[in-house]
Amino acid sequence: MSKTSVAGPARPDGAARRRGARLGAMPATLLAPLALLGVCAATGAAACPERLPPDLSIAAIGQDVSIDGLRMSILRVQAAAPAEEVLAKVETQWQALGFAARRRTVSGWRVLSVAGPQCLATLQLAGQSGASGYFARSRPDPGPSPMAAAARALLPAGVRVDSTVSSSDDGRRGVVISMTAAGSPERLRQQIGARLLGEKWPAPRSHTVRNAATGVTAWFLSAQRRRAQFELVAWRERDTQAVMTLAEAP
Repeated sequence: MSKTSVAGPARPDGAARRRGARLGAMPATLLAPLALLGVCAATGAAACPERLPPDLSIAAIGQDVSIDGLRMSILRVQAAAPAEEVLAKVETQWQALGFAARRRTVSGWRVLSVAGPQCLATLQLAGQSGASGYFARSRPDPGPSPMAAAARALLPAGVRVDSTVSSSDDGRRGVVISMTAAGSPERLRQQIGARLLGEKWPAPRSHTVRNAATGVTAWFLSAQRRRAQFELVAWRERDTQAVMTLAEAP
């Protein structure tokens, strides 16, 4: 789905970042749709391709994921044929449907894309003896999900949201928000803890962890309410950086 990264505490605590990434961050190799929109030749079509040839092996990665204003669905794609052969076949199929597809190579990936006023479709593949990659379709997000709105309501005034990634797959809902705050990590933890209590969450748990290798201290805050789980990790890097995760099981 994209190379959108959620700024996480890689130095203070890599495990915490991985927990957040599982909720919404896309595969690190997927090309950024926003960047592709800037170089795709827009067509007059209001829709984008939805299907791939039946001989391709596909698996859903995310079917209802929102990244900073784009609603996305992503499929992992595999084929026995080389990437160039697969892309040529798909390009012919899309052109037969009236789509103006564009081909190029980006960071080692062979990319086929179609851009329209309301969506963007990209198929990116790599491989000579066999092809593998991703098929992503994105469209403007009409608005934040209820969970993203609930998560943002926990943020104190003055916090800058750097990235929001939300997902809803098989009944599992989650949102990951990365942010920057002017105050200290401890102050941010106290403010959000107070807002959790105001929203009738059980008393949150908190602790700090110092990474001996880097000297970075991370401030953690967590809480659970029925099937919903909240986690915050904050650390100091000039300003205070933080990642907040809110997830709910089906």
